[in-house]
Amino acid sequence: MADATYRPDQVVTKIYEAPTRYTISILPADHPHRYHHQIHVVQHVITGDKWTVEHMGHWADRDGNWEPGLYGGADRFFPLDEALAIARRLAPTVSANGERTALDVLNLPREGRR
Repeated sequence: MADATYRPDQVVTKIYEAPTRYTISILPADHPHRYHHQIHVVQHVITGDKWTVEHMGHWADRDGNWEPGLYGGADRFFPLDEALAIARRLAPTVSANGERTALDVLNLPREGRR
């Protein structure tokens, strides 16, 4: 087996980049509650070209049902375009701790956004 250790005299001739995670939310990036009301579409190495729709450790199925990620079956792995569509559909309804949805938070008066 060849030595895989990097040496300073080696020249890197090619760098590979690929998006492996998308963040979906109806809240703007600077919103103080965005972290709790965003969904991630994540590529999984074990499935190759399959992606999951995730929120706070839970994975969504096609119908928008959330279950802990460890218990997600094959019905929770999707092609990228389908995973993004599911995440966009669920984005307004995602909640933190079962309380306000992202849409509720978006519609709060400015003073209620603390």
